[in-house]
Amino acid sequence: MLISSCDAYSDLWDGHVELLNRNWPERDFRVLLVTDKPTDRAYEGVEIVAAGAGAEMPQRIARALDCVETPYVLLTLDDYYPVNRVREEGICSLLDQMG
Repeated sequence: MLISSCDAYSDLWDGHVELLNRNWPERDFRVLLVTDKPTDRAYEGVEIVAAGAGAEMPQRIARALDCVETPYVLLTLDDYYPVNRVREEGICSLLDQMG
C-alpha cells in the first residue's frame, strides 16, 4: 500500500494512520507513506519514504515504487481517510479477478 503525500500535508498523517490501523488492523503487507522531505515522525505499521525535497508527486511515487516488491500496489492519498472497516475479502476477490 502506498500513501502519497508531501511535507506540506503532514498534518494529515496522524489521522490517516490512526484510522488505517483502526479500520484495517489485520493487514499483512507493507504500507509506505511517501513524502518529499525527511521527517522525524514514525508510525506503527507504516514506513516513511522521503523522495527528496522538491520532488513532485510523480517522482515521489516512482521513488516509493523502487521499494515495492509486490505485483500490485494499492495507491491512496493522504486525505483519503479510511473511515470504514476494510473488508479484506472484497479486495482479495478483486485481486483474484485481475490475476
